[in-house]
Amino acid sequence: MSRPVSQPNPASPLLSDFSGTLSSALSTDQLVHSDSAWRQRLLYITNQRNAPPIPISMNTPPERLIEFRLFHHYVQMTQKGTINSLGQVASPKSSKNPWSDWILRLAIESPNLMDALLGFAAFHLRHLNASDKEITEAAHRYMMRAIVEHADQVRKGITAENAEVVFATSTFIAFHVASERLTPDEKDGSMMHWFQPWDGIRALLVACWEHIKVDEIRRLIQYEHALEIVPMTDAAWVKPTPIFDFLIEDLNPDSVDGETMHAYTTAVYYLNKIVTMPLARHVLKFSGMVSKRFLELVLKKEPRAMCIVGYHLILVKQVDSIVWLQHSAKRDFAILLEHLPEEWKPKMALAVEGFRGALIFDDTQIMKEDDDSSKEHSPFHQREEMGTNSRASWVER
Repeated sequence: MSRPVSQPNPASPLLSDFSGTLSSALSTDQLVHSDSAWRQRLLYITNQRNAPPIPISMNTPPERLIEFRLFHHYVQMTQKGTINSLGQVASPKSSKNPWSDWILRLAIESPNLMDALLGFAAFHLRHLNASDKEITEAAHRYMMRAIVEHADQVRKGITAENAEVVFATSTFIAFHVASERLTPDEKDGSMMHWFQPWDGIRALLVACWEHIKVDEIRRLIQYEHALEIVPMTDAAWVKPTPIFDFLIEDLNPDSVDGETMHAYTTAVYYLNKIVTMPLARHVLKFSGMVSKRFLELVLKKEPRAMCIVGYHLILVKQVDSIVWLQHSAKRDFAILLEHLPEEWKPKMALAVEGFRGALIFDDTQIMKEDDDSSKEHSPFHQREEMGTNSRASWVER
């Protein structure tokens, strides 16, 4: 039952004093209007007191709340540039991120891609807080659902309707496979999980390319591809810096075939390029840039190929903006060393120092694309003049 609205007592001294003060400042019409407004305000307050209480909870399902949290985290990652450093680079001439904008537009219309996005964000959160069981369960749930649906779409065939979603989903799955080491048995020392996902992306890109509708995304992919091309000529020997040349300095061209020689020299070329132009995204792109022959050598666990992979892992480990992959790199580096023949371990000395805390790659000095002025301030600028005999000096404490 609602309480009656109490009326002001005209005899109240407080009201009398208030009315007298008000009368001295207001005309009769103003006073009547003020009194009416006061009564309306009093009635409003009384009605508010009698209104039903505001619910403490909106009864939103817990899974929906997690989805909101994960989606918000993904957007934050995008705004902070975390996604850019994962190989999904913004336009060199713009502060915008067309890749992530494209992903978001597709995801709000595709449950499968949205699952992959949420799973990716959840695994990133899990690396930041491993004790959060709710996030861990969500990470596996969303990513597994995305993988199953993605495999079904690929099996049914690429069409104009699903091509963009299939390709976009594959990028999230690739990062997941690389970071979580989804292999049957890690005891065999295989490092193929760092390479196979990117090989799959390249195959899907060929199938999806003609159906990618957004011109900016097409230009972006073409731009990235142009950076990866190294001709199988003497030009491949024109390296930006010789830091990693010691990995192939004892490689005799007469003892290996031309394809194998090219596989090793181009892989080392890319490592040198990453250090000379230390853009964080290039660190991860290494896995997708090496040749198929190099992948065969990694699959066979050829010692020289494994050493090259080891130095790739040290670069991954030392890039702060991809902290979610640093644990994976450290774990796999230890596995790699365990399976490396003893006679090859001296070549890994600098990488071992890096994992112990020495600095090989300074992520605080990452340069912006197309900004030549920043190169002279790079900690690697002077190293170009050092020559191969000074490679010990580039490990700084």
